[in-house]
Amino acid sequence: IIGSLGLVLYVISPVKWLEFTISQRAALMTDHVFDEEDLGGAFIFIEYIGVNINLLPELTIGCYYQHMSNAGIYGNNPGVNLQIFEIRYLF
Repeated sequence: IIGSLGLVLYVISPVKWLEFTISQRAALMTDHVFDEEDLGGAFIFIEYIGVNINLLPELTIGCYYQHMSNAGIYGNNPGVNLQIFEIRYLF
């Protein structure tokens, strides 16, 4: 489980079906080890940049590039990069 708090900026294009997003957040994780990568501790920072396509008013698909690391707080700081694809349905 990852809980985070921070800023998210949405930029909606003039065509309104396309939006861009960028975020910087502080987070707490229940487990800080991913496979062989140890992020050093439970407190990390998450940054991402992405694009969303609004197919319908309630249906969106998106793609994000996300980086998670502890910013040197702990001795070990390998960082983890993720590519995230999502389908979002608002009801």
